[in-house]
Amino acid sequence: MGMRRIFPFLLILFLVPLSYVSAQSYSLPGAYGYLNYNNIGLAGETTLDINVTLINIAPYPKFVVLNPRYDFKILRSDKEFGYTYRVGNTIEGRISLYTLNHSLNYMVGFWIMPYETVKINFRINSNASYTVDMLDYQSPCGETGHIDSVTFTNGTLSHLYINIPPDEIEKLTCGVVYPQLLNYPKIMSLKSMLPFLDRYIKVLKVEGLIRFKVTNVPNEDNSTFGVFFAMAPPILFSDARTYDYYPNYTMTYSEYVKDFIWKFQGAEPPRRRNVPEVNATSNLFHLTTSLLSGVSVPRYKPKSRRRARFDFPVWIVLMKKDVEITYRVSWTNSGR
Repeated sequence: MGMRRIFPFLLILFLVPLSYVSAQSYSLPGAYGYLNYNNIGLAGETTLDINVTLINIAPYPKFVVLNPRYDFKILRSDKEFGYTYRVGNTIEGRISLYTLNHSLNYMVGFWIMPYETVKINFRINSNASYTVDMLDYQSPCGETGHIDSVTFTNGTLSHLYINIPPDEIEKLTCGVVYPQLLNYPKIMSLKSMLPFLDRYIKVLKVEGLIRFKVTNVPNEDNSTFGVFFAMAPPILFSDARTYDYYPNYTMTYSEYVKDFIWKFQGAEPPRRRNVPEVNATSNLFHLTTSLLSGVSVPRYKPKSRRRARFDFPVWIVLMKKDVEITYRVSWTNSGR
């Protein structure tokens, strides 16, 4: 009775003797290092590697300012570069001595000469990755039966805490797990990432590789907890070509929403109902193409409007350790 009073909502399962001395606990949801993971222990990280080709069409030099959040290298030499790395929960950066000596107004960047074409490599590396917060999984049982905390002792799972309401006995089961989509892409524009106010600096080409990794964070031994979910690309560009997905995606988002989720649960997708036509014969007067004065006016023809449709890939994932997807992006200035 004493344990019930102290922990009325937790069931504690001890899996190994507690004679070990090195123990580490994880709470769900929570944080592990710089990563925040969701209620089923998932955390996302994005890295990218992009090449940008610029040209200066002015008859004089220009200084291009760079965002130091990205690693960069000016590919015309080995002396112009900068890189970032993570220290705790912060990002720090370093630049080469050559870049420092050629900086302007205390800003990081590079000089581009008259009529020169320059290619710059931008990167976000794994040591300073862009984190992607995964949505919590919505259980059909609510928080009932959810594992709230786990403890590893000497690298082995020793015990865990399960959320159990003390008076809930009405249900023996409460649902079936299905792969919920736990992230949505951030829609960006490649052109907006290169906001040159100077019309003499032209972007000729952008191409690169994006990598998205989802890790099952609490699994210190990488073999304990299985997860079943759906994931999407973390970043998509509305004005660029996206291709070479690896591994190949399972389906598109429209297929996932309109068909897969329903059939996975044994249900038929809802069908759109036909809207009945309205009988206008009871109006006070009928619309005509003539004014009261008898002058004829042209008939108005409304323009058909199409909704912008932006579909994206979806992967269905069953894993224990981690999963990684890659894809390429490309944009070319055809108006040069």
